Amino acid sequence: MLFGFGNAMVDYTVPLAADNPCLEQINAEKGGFFRTDNATFDVLAQKLDVSQAVCGGSVANSLKAFAKLGGKATFFGKIGDDANGALFEQELEAYGIKSSLVKVEGQKSGCSIVFVDQDGEKTATAKRFVAARVFDRDIPWMPIISSDWLFAEGYWLDGNSTKVEKIIQTTYAAGVKIAFTLSDVKIVEENKACIERLMPYFSIVFGNKNEFEAYGAFEPLIKKQIWVKTLGAKGVDVIRKRCRSLFSAYVVDEVVNTNGAGDAFAGGFLYQYLKTGSIEAAAKQGLICAAEVVSSPLSHL
Repeated sequence: MLFGFGNAMVDYTVPLAADNPCLEQINAEKGGFFRTDNATFDVLAQKLDVSQAVCGGSVANSLKAFAKLGGKATFFGKIGDDANGALFEQELEAYGIKSSLVKVEGQKSGCSIVFVDQDGEKTATAKRFVAARVFDRDIPWMPIISSDWLFAEGYWLDGNSTKVEKIIQTTYAAGVKIAFTLSDVKIVEENKACIERLMPYFSIVFGNKNEFEAYGAFEPLIKKQIWVKTLGAKGVDVIRKRCRSLFSAYVVDEVVNTNGAGDAFAGGFLYQYLKTGSIEAAAKQGLICAAEVVSSPLSHL
């Protein structure tokens, strides 16, 4: 059983238009994440098309790939009692992912807007709303410590680092293995000290080239730890016990949307690794999932 926790978000995919009021920010952070104030986010959200919405969030996206392949998974996050929250619940159910969601009345669910340019490259902004803060009363301790593996996202460190540390340390003490995704360059830069403290607890660490560079290394300090660096169209670099393996990405006819590709890769990797213990099989499965996502306009698996 894989237990995932992170931001419960609904992703809206939008083509990047030349008249976008945040075009300069988007170009500056191409392929990553940019922040906006509430007023600017509301302006961007006015043109959203509900038909372009999917259940999102880093770990939740990974669990969709994991569950579609046949894995058993549970997701913990916070939603509001609104349309986006209902959509999130429905999509977890559709994928067969067990819900451990906390629903808060009168609050908005998290929402992200993913702008996709003509090359399929995605740049995102988001407001987490109720998903942003986690309290002790929200944490489902028994399901977490009863799991085989825990999968956590770096995004949740933003505003919740103390709670995330507590969850990871308690889970590790209970004998649960932990996988972690670095999530974003800004998250790594702003939470580097916390990530360094937590690093010894992780069995698997996911990140892309820029995220590992922001951390400052690509060399596990722990003998059995696995570091997985995604390289986009160049594939993935995996290192364990000082042995490095490079796996090439699968060729796709057309890259439509890169949003969620890294998340899908992590889900596929975890499924095969937990099933077989083979890094090669895990990397190949992850790359298959990533290829399927970049070929889809809605990042669906």
